Amino acid sequence: MQKPIKIIPVLKLGLKVSVIIGVIFFFLQMSGEVKAVVSHLKTKSVLSVEPDSSVSSAIKIAKNAGSLLFPLSVERFYAKNGNKLVWIAPEKIKTHNWDAMLLLDCVIQYGLVPADYHPTELTYNQLHLLVEHPEKVTNRQQAAYDILLTDAMITLINNLHFGKLNVNYPPEKLDAGNFEGCHADIELANALNQQDFIRTVESLQPKTKAYTNLQYHMHLLTGVYTGDNYELSETDVKKMAINMERLRWAVNDQEIYVAVNIPSFTLEFHRPDMVYQFRILAGKPVTPTPSFASAIGSIQVSKGWNTSSRRIYFTFYNREGIYLGNTPDQLSFRKEDRAVSNGTLNVEQAQKLAGLLLTNDGNLKSVPLITKALKKNESQTFILKKKIPFEVTYITCAVDEGTLVIYNDIYQLDQNLEMKLYNVTNSLALDLNTKNK
Repeated sequence: MQKPIKIIPVLKLGLKVSVIIGVIFFFLQMSGEVKAVVSHLKTKSVLSVEPDSSVSSAIKIAKNAGSLLFPLSVERFYAKNGNKLVWIAPEKIKTHNWDAMLLLDCVIQYGLVPADYHPTELTYNQLHLLVEHPEKVTNRQQAAYDILLTDAMITLINNLHFGKLNVNYPPEKLDAGNFEGCHADIELANALNQQDFIRTVESLQPKTKAYTNLQYHMHLLTGVYTGDNYELSETDVKKMAINMERLRWAVNDQEIYVAVNIPSFTLEFHRPDMVYQFRILAGKPVTPTPSFASAIGSIQVSKGWNTSSRRIYFTFYNREGIYLGNTPDQLSFRKEDRAVSNGTLNVEQAQKLAGLLLTNDGNLKSVPLITKALKKNESQTFILKKKIPFEVTYITCAVDEGTLVIYNDIYQLDQNLEMKLYNVTNSLALDLNTKNK
């Protein structure tokens, strides 16, 4: 007969092991380390295991429903982090969820519109529920909120950096990611790894003085002064918003550049230590001067029939055939409304501007040669060793020493842009909305 298996020694061994584990567990508990271990295990289960399939599933559902503004960017973002949640986690786990919600709550201060960032779904109450009572929600609910918040932040980053209505960077192009420059999904991932999430996102805005002045003034009007018996002008807010949008379209990020602004009838030569300003003549409303970006590559002096007809041209490429030069019509520079040309740009004191550009180019010896060529009625070309960025903009307001200055909307372009920025299809509705506020 087969002998029974002896299990007593095994049980004894098991008891010994249990006693040892119990002692170790007791001392760990006494030192407070058990809670840390349990918390770590819970964190891993919430962030790394369960949501994996939920995130990918939620993305597919949202894409099919058309509820994501940048679906390809959202997919790339989660694919790179292993389809893990980035905003929804237990209270003890540090995330930037409240920072992100604060940014979305304050988009007006950046000249943007809250309706563009899933305001109905992304509520504080829902976030409180997801974070403070995860046992009351499903993984799918967590994932759905997480990807919508990611989509909203990707949208915000794109809008802050490129603008909402940039024809050179439409949403489809930004979402595809086939371009050089700021990729919102990558920038968001970087911001999430920074201690100051909000400042990192804000740093993606344009850094020109014109933009930063407007953005700070907007911050004061819509944030700081709110509730201080300060009468907020909705018209001024919208005027600033559309011009912040235009300034986001500007491609220039250099320290040295030449910029023309049509509504203010000014040309500015920017250097790190100085800004030189000149008056300009621009196109009439029937022959408007377009906005564009290029680079000044040379200065040309051409001979004429008499002294006043001798010309100085600043050459740059543009499809519209617009040129910048001097003009014998000096009286028009004294007018307040200087929209008088056939679309070309004329600058006052063109010879001074030419001298500044040559000096900046390290070609000081050529400055007197311009005067000589004009006097002798000779044609001469001065090629710049380094092209200077040149941009023509249409900005209808600016902040000067803390005061908002409004320029005449000479080409009547503001209302159309305002309607598009604020998602309004009827101009009457836009007027009524402004009056009601």
